[in-house]
This record gives sequence, structure tokens and C-alpha cells, in this order.
Amino acid sequence: MAYNFHPFGMLMPGRYTSDTNSRCLLVSRSTWTTTMMDSCYPPVQLTGTATTLGTATYNSPGGGTFAAAAPRATDAVVLNQTIASGIDNILTFDVVDLKEGDEEGVLVTVLETIDNVPYVIEGGRLRQGKDQRISFRSTGNNIQVVLNGPYTNLILAQICTHYARSTAQTYLVEVCDESKDRYKFGFQGQEKDNELKGVGNSLDFGARIYDSRVARWLSVDNIKKNHLSSYQFGRNSPIVLIDPDGNTEYYFNGKWVASDNQKNGLIGIVKTKGVNKQIKKGTFLYPEPISMKNGDNTNEIFVIESNVLSKANEVLKLSLSEKGENREFGTTMYRDEENPGRYRAAYNGIQEGKEFDLNTAVGMSVELLGGDISIHSHATGVGKINGRNMNADEASGGDMGNMDKEDMTIIVGKKKRSDITAEIVTKDELGVPLKESKTIYHDGRGKSGTIEIYDKDNKSKAVQSISGSDAQKIIDDYSKR
Repeated sequence: MAYNFHPFGMLMPGRYTSDTNSRCLLVSRSTWTTTMMDSCYPPVQLTGTATTLGTATYNSPGGGTFAAAAPRATDAVVLNQTIASGIDNILTFDVVDLKEGDEEGVLVTVLETIDNVPYVIEGGRLRQGKDQRISFRSTGNNIQVVLNGPYTNLILAQICTHYARSTAQTYLVEVCDESKDRYKFGFQGQEKDNELKGVGNSLDFGARIYDSRVARWLSVDNIKKNHLSSYQFGRNSPIVLIDPDGNTEYYFNGKWVASDNQKNGLIGIVKTKGVNKQIKKGTFLYPEPISMKNGDNTNEIFVIESNVLSKANEVLKLSLSEKGENREFGTTMYRDEENPGRYRAAYNGIQEGKEFDLNTAVGMSVELLGGDISIHSHATGVGKINGRNMNADEASGGDMGNMDKEDMTIIVGKKKRSDITAEIVTKDELGVPLKESKTIYHDGRGKSGTIEIYDKDNKSKAVQSISGSDAQKIIDDYSKR
């Protein structure tokens, strides 16, 4: 026993006691569940808010239906819709009659006006039949659905809006303090070394030993910090700040150059040769690890969380496949509440968009549920539009609209539209003249692709580009460390 052979009932030197009583309390925890909300209504309700362009007309023939006619290509009927903002929406149409329209169906464009400028956020075609869908995401609650001509009789029987809604569910969990100090982890989840200084007073962070009584390290930090003592913890604010778990690894042109030995699961992309030289010489002042987070961007370093880079590289590989030439792939990521500073992938994995025509790019967006980070590809094939809206370094209006709602927006695929060249072919392979000449596009944008990272402060140009080859090198190296 701790008291054996020691006077006055005092503890023997170097010994300690623990409170072995078991204490339990109820702790509330929350989880989020997502359900699909459906709202269907007869389109006759839209007759009071619809507008027309050119010679187009509309009316209500009865039975709650909505009839429209736009005989010329310059005519259109515009339906004003109110929808849920900031999340993915799906419009479904039931078309009971369509006469003398385009053989491919009626062209539908979804517009949203941002700062008095209309943007096309999605498009598609309607044919006769039920449950025809167009998916999109808007920044506001109001959109315009444009039914473009030519057609002489389009009758809609029903319009439905579908969107996902997340709700919080709270439940109680009993948490007990086990007797005899059986729980091996203490402050900030680090392993306790109770034999050294008593229960919970000494913690092993891996690289160094921490004394929780005075908030000081036992040894110096081997990385130079900006005018801070090498023994301090959390900028001398141990209650407010933490020392994250995992190392920040630094890379230049895909090659590892250093580690700051601070655990946070982050990857630092070194931007210049000058910074790379400073790191090798040991003169570079690293950012304070406690304040670092995904998306931090300076003239010297860009910071990205390792799970985010890995998932972006997965989507990039799909975009460079044969399927990725004429469709988009995408996924979302969420802040990991159990591991602050880290991100987890969406439970539904990487989504595959529908195949679309490279010459029109109508209906090209992949459907994604809202997340804290979105990752999607732009099709890597080449069509008559000569690469327009197909490059990862060219964010569309819809992409820009989503950036305000996300921590980070990542677009992957190919870049440098100027490297796509057109060749007019007048003869076949045997040298026989063709009845009509045709245009063939040659793609010189490279094979490795690119990862383009955008944020809400600079929507038109990526804040950081990482080539596919560099990303793969970084991921391969990081997984070994």
C-alpha cells in the first residue's frame, strides 16, 4: 500500500493514490439525418407569374394544366420559381402533350440572377412523358425556368421540387469514469504516464513529454517558432488552444522537403524555390501549427488537409478515364466533428454524372448533396465548343455560385484551353474527297490532369493548382510517413 512504513499517514515518496469511485453522467450527443422533401403542384398556379419573350403565349386550358406555345427559336416562356437555396434541388416535369417541337425536345434553361447578371446554372430537354428531371443548385431562393422555342403546343400537368433537408437528432449517452484510473488517455487525448509525476500530470505526445501542471514541455522544440519559447504549449493558452494530432508534411514539386513534427494531418505545398532553399538550410520560420488549417494560403505555403487531397486525386483519375471525357464525377466532404481540422468523405461516395453531348454541354452537371467541401470534375473530352466550360481552371457560373457556401471548391480535369487545336479534314484516310469537310480537335493539354482549388474570395481564378503527377507523388509519400 502507498502508506506502508511511512510516518504520520503520509504518502511514501514517489507514490500516489487514485479516486477509485465510479462516477457516471448523461451526456447529450447529436447526429444529423438527411431526408428528401417533395413538393408537387399543378402548374396552373404559375400563370400569374409567368412571362413571355417574343411571340410566345401561355394559358390554362383546364384541369390544372399549363399550356405554352413558342413558335420561333427566339421565343420563350419563362416560369418564375421559388426553391430552397444553398442545397441541391431537382425539378421534375410531367409533359402530357408536345407538338411540332424540336425533335430532340424542348430546350430548358435554369437561370439565376446574381448581382443583376443572369447565370445559366443548369439545362436539359423536355419530351412528352412523366418524371423528367433537371438538377441544380442555386445561391438564392428565386430562379427562372426558361422554356425555349420552337414548339406550338407544350402542356404541363405537374411540376415537382425535390431537395434534401438535414435535421439534428439528439440522444443521451452515459459516460462513466472507470475506477483505478483505467483510462489510459488524458489531456487532449494523449497517453498518461502516471508513474512519472502522478495521475494525469505527465503526458506522452510522442515527440515530447508534457507537464500539464505548468503547461510546459520537458524538452525543447526542434522547429524554430516565431519568437515563442521552445517550452511553451499552445501559445501559453492550454485551455483555449490545442496541439493537434499528426504531422504537417511539406512538399515542393511533389517531393517531400520537411516536417514540422506537429501533428495535424496537414500537407504544406511549398510555392517557390526560395522557400524550398530556406527549409533545407533550416532558416525558414514555419507557420504556428496550432493556428494552421485546411485552405490557409500565403505567398510561401498553401495548406491542404491530406484526406481532401487524396479524395481530389481519386476524382481526377476518374475524369481522365474514357468515361470522364463526356461526363462529370463528383463528391462532397464534411468537417469531421470527432477530429477537429480533419475532413471525412461523404457516405454516398463519388457520384457519376450522366453522359452528355460535348458539342452542346447541356445537362453536364453531376448531382451532389451540399457539403463543406465539394470536389467535381469537368469533362476532359474535346467537342465543337473547343474546350469551353471543359477546363478545370475555368469555373462556371454555377461553380462560382456554390463557392460562397463551401469551405473550399475543387475542380479537377484538364487545363490550358489554348493547347486544343482544330484541323479541318477534307479527305478520308484513302485520300478520297469528302462530300462535306469536318473538324477534328486535337488535345494537347497533357495526360496527368490538374487539381484546381478555389475559394469564395477569388472565384474566377484558382488559388492553388496541383498537377495530377505531383498529387500522386505527395499521396504516395505521405501514406508512408
